[in-house]
Amino acid sequence: MSETGVSDPGRLATFNHALLEVERDFLLQSGLPRRAWFRHAFYAPGVYTGYAAEILPGVREAIARKDWDAAREQIDLVQGAVERGTMTLTQALQTLRGSEAAPGGQAAPGH
Repeated sequence: MSETGVSDPGRLATFNHALLEVERDFLLQSGLPRRAWFRHAFYAPGVYTGYAAEILPGVREAIARKDWDAAREQIDLVQGAVERGTMTLTQALQTLRGSEAAPGGQAAPGH
């Protein structure tokens, strides 16, 4: 058994890959409004802040412009990113927990 408590290297590799994938789940396919080259839903350099990061940039910038329709759209996109990331992590955890299963596919006692 490794330091992680996972004895199956394949399951551990799958879990590690999912951790990489979750960051990709946070990317917006069309990018941010007015800056399609920035695709992360949760952070990007601000339009007026130079290199300083803005948190939830699409939402914040739409609110700053008082563009409520765009703000709602950006909130929906952030929600979608959170849901994609949640699904990826949930599947990864199920894979990792699968390494705790007893022979015959039954969960080990206490799990």
